Amino acid sequence: MMRHCPQCNQDTEHIEGRSFWLGDAHVNMGDAGPHCTKCVTRLASTAMQAKPPDAPGPAPEDRVMPFGKHKGKTLGQIAERDLLYVDWLAGIGLRDHRLQQAVWHICAGRNHEIQRLIEERDGSA
Repeated sequence: MMRHCPQCNQDTEHIEGRSFWLGDAHVNMGDAGPHCTKCVTRLASTAMQAKPPDAPGPAPEDRVMPFGKHKGKTLGQIAERDLLYVDWLAGIGLRDHRLQQAVWHICAGRNHEIQRLIEERDGSA
């Protein structure tokens, strides 16, 4: 059954059986109702904005990508050259919850810039 996301009004299916880590809490996306995955991720990143990841280890910008076209680069380096890739990572549900947390933190801190880039890309700016 198709529904509309209350955040972006896009058609979306109810999110079932997907989950993510938010801080130390494991959040079931099914509890988010009919939100689209992208908006759930944005809501989570907004919640992370004031609180950096509390996981031990490197700062969010210093975490190294272990896979993909940017393998071996830090999230900070990737964000400087390809911020929309980092935004894309925020929505795919990374298995490494500390890496996911770091991605959300970076996206939350640069949310306005991400929105501007999306508008430019989509021609709505």
